Amino acid sequence: MTVIGNFFIGDNPFMISDLLISMKVSPRDWRFQKLPDPIQRFNLRLPEEAKYTITDVRQKTVRIADRFILSYSGPLSQAECVIEYFRKLTETAPPSDDMFRRETNTLERTGRINQNCSVIALIEDGGRIFAGTYNIIGLRSRKFRYLRAGGSGAKDLLDVFAGYRGKDTNRELNSFEEGLSLSLALSSVLLGKEMVTGEPLQRAYGGFYEISYWNGTDFAKLTDVLHLHWVFQYRPSQGLFFDLPVKIQKLTYHDSILYLRDLELTHDKASNDTVYIVREPGRLKTAQPPKIKPDFSYKWLVNHLYIILPNGQVRYRNHVQHIQRDNYGLYLDEQGPELQMKFKHDYFEFLKEEIVELEKQPALPG
Repeated sequence: MTVIGNFFIGDNPFMISDLLISMKVSPRDWRFQKLPDPIQRFNLRLPEEAKYTITDVRQKTVRIADRFILSYSGPLSQAECVIEYFRKLTETAPPSDDMFRRETNTLERTGRINQNCSVIALIEDGGRIFAGTYNIIGLRSRKFRYLRAGGSGAKDLLDVFAGYRGKDTNRELNSFEEGLSLSLALSSVLLGKEMVTGEPLQRAYGGFYEISYWNGTDFAKLTDVLHLHWVFQYRPSQGLFFDLPVKIQKLTYHDSILYLRDLELTHDKASNDTVYIVREPGRLKTAQPPKIKPDFSYKWLVNHLYIILPNGQVRYRNHVQHIQRDNYGLYLDEQGPELQMKFKHDYFEFLKEEIVELEKQPALPG
């Protein structure tokens, strides 16, 4: 499955896209390693012993030109055709909403794209930002104006956003920061769904999610995001019991290349520390990307909570934090032989709300 999506909060546009499996993967080339039952990990490792993996995964949100980004779902061959076509056009003409509409029709009429492909483009033109689309479904929303989604997982993405019941206004964040926070939180619901169901990448949405936004002068991708995956045991009238996180992930970019560090933990000792290098489509003949190992510094922090209920089902929740004024609740120190984790005294305050919810509501299906 695959999914891309776009929404606005106020005048701020946001794009969400998973990572694309672009080639078939032989079962002997990858491991599907279990996390504590019933949760399973979703990443590929090619080959098994590699510390750095240049994957068959591809980015699905691509910079076309200044003030023009494009997300796609569907066959990689069609995506590369669309990307290179618009890059060529924008060498001699500025991008515009009219250009996108006209040239997308040309691509369809000449058979270079079809209904197996979905495209969402964001273009800044004359001080306004337009969302151009091809083969997408939409949903009007009071909170998000108009939601657009494409790919085989489009309905799931719209359902997640339509089910959002948060506050209309978060007084601690402006609309731009709130949009980034919601992009992380709501796309992480799909990430959590993959972890709980144990679907491999070819059947789930993707290994991770990219988030793009307008920074005032151009489109950019959200970087320096740290993800912590926690497994909790819920015991009625006693609360939540847990150990250290079972997985830590750091997403960052170097030039146009995405680096995803994936660290599995056993008691506080590192095991299977892998860096996934994810490139753009259409740029695979360039020199090998540099081997960069991201550290665990961060600007955004996502706590993924997998709560195992007494009946064995799993409830997924997440908590997103935007670091402001160096207000870090978690410090990760890799200077010594073992990873050291230090938490502020109030780091787990958000769990109180989860416990209250668990005590009041019946278990949700896992």
